[in-house]
Amino acid sequence: MEPFDPLLDQPETIDYHSLAPDSTFLVTNDEIHIETDRDSDLRGLYWAWHGRSYARSIRITISAPLRPQFELTATPLDALSPVVLRRYPGYQETIYGAEGVVISKRLFAPFRTSYQSAALWLLELQTEGDRLLRIQIDIDWGEALEQRMVDGLLVAQLRPGEVQGPFDQRNAESTRVFGTSQGPPDQVRFPDARHAQLVYHVLAMGYVDLPLILTLSDVGEQLAWNGFLALRDIGRIFQESTEHWAELLAAGEVWTPFPPLNRAVRQAKIASTRQLCRLPTGWAPFSRAVTDAPGLVSSLDTFQLGHSRDLLAHLRELARQTRGRLPRRIPDRPEEPIPDPGREVVFTNGAYLTALAQHLDHHANAQLLEEHYTAVALCGEALVKQGWQADQTPDPAWLEGLVHALAAAQRLAERHGDSANAARWESEAQEHRRRLADLAPDASAGQGPDPSQEEAWLAALAHRLPETGELAPGVLADAWAVWRGCGLRWQGERLAVEPGWPRPWAWWALLDLPTDQGPLSLLWDGETLHSTQPVAFSGPTQLHAAIRALGREEGFDLHFELLPPSGEAGDGEEASQFFRPGFEHAPGTA
Repeated sequence: MEPFDPLLDQPETIDYHSLAPDSTFLVTNDEIHIETDRDSDLRGLYWAWHGRSYARSIRITISAPLRPQFELTATPLDALSPVVLRRYPGYQETIYGAEGVVISKRLFAPFRTSYQSAALWLLELQTEGDRLLRIQIDIDWGEALEQRMVDGLLVAQLRPGEVQGPFDQRNAESTRVFGTSQGPPDQVRFPDARHAQLVYHVLAMGYVDLPLILTLSDVGEQLAWNGFLALRDIGRIFQESTEHWAELLAAGEVWTPFPPLNRAVRQAKIASTRQLCRLPTGWAPFSRAVTDAPGLVSSLDTFQLGHSRDLLAHLRELARQTRGRLPRRIPDRPEEPIPDPGREVVFTNGAYLTALAQHLDHHANAQLLEEHYTAVALCGEALVKQGWQADQTPDPAWLEGLVHALAAAQRLAERHGDSANAARWESEAQEHRRRLADLAPDASAGQGPDPSQEEAWLAALAHRLPETGELAPGVLADAWAVWRGCGLRWQGERLAVEPGWPRPWAWWALLDLPTDQGPLSLLWDGETLHSTQPVAFSGPTQLHAAIRALGREEGFDLHFELLPPSGEAGDGEEASQFFRPGFEHAPGTA
């Protein structure tokens, strides 16, 4: 993908043969995390809600004889050659080709639909004339299961119970139902209890599609069947999932003259969404590491305010349960024991306190702090006690973490008006800061990042997309762009805008940032800051009912429409203002 291409709504396109055979990627929704490879085959499926793996691999191999053969072939002929991998926010697609045949294999997890416990493939087959295609599915469940065919679908269960009901179904510890709504396979083999092989033959006459559906249940067989029936119209589910991803990424969208930054911000939002999961105990980082919370919350603050607060609420309840001693990993089941973190409490408590303090810097909300303050007080006291129990010469990194955590607790106490605890926690932080200065004179506990480091980091970020599935600095590109680049901060009860981009830009825009007052959009056109909410700004401002990005589809011609406040303009297009920006080009190009 050309990093200076300003078009955002396009996939990451990668030549298949440039990828290592062991390359892996993520396809996710709020519950299912699928690891996939360059063939868009499944290489691991983990259901966060149930806390277990449901499949080790599912490989789909397609071959096309040169002429139609109206008999079942045991040996695949003319295997199609993979050409390109395309990665979209909500799905992955591998394109294959042979003489007279083009096949698209799409893998996705249904995103925010009525049934999410599933992995779906949509095979689109295009041929010149009539071609008989052979589709072989090789499944490795990763564990021994009882497998059987029911009405043309493969049912695999772990420790199933007795047959019951008019349909002879069984409850089990876990259930998988796999197949297609278009008919049973022509061949079925179970080499052993861990593996299955299904073969389908499809006569393609110009264009045909074949949906493949895997549904899961941690209760009984009926639920997995219900899911299969709900997902039979896979084209509609695919469209619905794609639209939900587009709506998600449109919130808090950043546009600048520098296309690599715009793309990095978008990729950061995708990566953050992939790192979020829903457990029976609440929302959490997929890693379940408490220390991943600050980065994830800062990122979610820019486009998923509700889930940001869901994650904070989960940590709040965990802090109450543990009397202010947050564990290293969030338990995934309500009945799971919560081990004490020991000395690591300075990092786990610090992560929660820092995440909450940063969130309130981004979205000032006194009621939210009131809801969290009991947990804040418990965590602050646990830090004080842990500091008293410290060795005479503790590890400087540990001591720096303690100072940072106490400083976050102090900020929250001051914001809450708790002057007594604010003074205590400040005093404790100062004492440990002195100890840290004696142990490590070069340490800089409690200080923010140096502006020059931020500038260098932004330059590196803009030229290298964040690693998929890791809470690396690149995942915070959206947080940096909104809170430091656009420079949003609260002045009392009013939002102030003080841009802090590494260099002056002729224009920039922030669209539909979620806030408690409703979506906020900003556009700086080089002279005036246009806004959909009253903001404090050092230059001229103009209020609008809405700011919309237009012309971003094929034939890219981005321009912004600024709608006047209600009642201040007449009918027709003359009521709106328009701004058409320009973009920077790659070095050495016009």
